[in-house]
Amino acid sequence: MLKEKNCAVGGIMLKGTPNEQEEVVIGYYTLPPYWGQGYMTESIIALKDWLLHQPNVKYVIADTEKENMASHRVLEKAGAVLFKETKSLYFWRFHL
Repeated sequence: MLKEKNCAVGGIMLKGTPNEQEEVVIGYYTLPPYWGQGYMTESIIALKDWLLHQPNVKYVIADTEKENMASHRVLEKAGAVLFKETKSLYFWRFHL
């Protein structure tokens, strides 16, 4: 939320509960007028910090399409490490 304008700048969500490996997956998006302003980096940092202090959460995972360079930069700035890839996706991980 952008308090000054009382509007959403994007969204962030959990894609379920922690799995057997104590991983929880997040998803997010930023609306185009707010790209490149640091809102999602700030949101991801806050959410992953909270999640990593919850029971049964050892890792926070995010996936990005390989061509989405802006999303890669957001995750890198938030401290994620690239740890896996498929034909079309990169998988990023945060841990304590």
